Amino acid sequence: MLKVDNIYAHNIFGMRFFEIRLVDKQGYIKTINVNLSKLKELNVTKSMNGFKKVRSWAESELGQNFLLSEANKTER
Repeated sequence: MLKVDNIYAHNIFGMRFFEIRLVDKQGYIKTINVNLSKLKELNVTKSMNGFKKVRSWAESELGQNFLLSEANKTER
């Protein structure tokens, strides 16, 4: 499992997203940007103040699977 290093909330040009930084066992950092609308679809959080909800989701198995699939899409 990956460890959640940090979570940042961004609002750039009206695009609201969370930047989730994950660290694997070897210490490599993966940064995944997840749009707030996507988190609303997944019933994770409805606002930019949902850091605790986003962190607990990102640490769960369901969240880890989603974040890893998103990371693999961006690496291609």
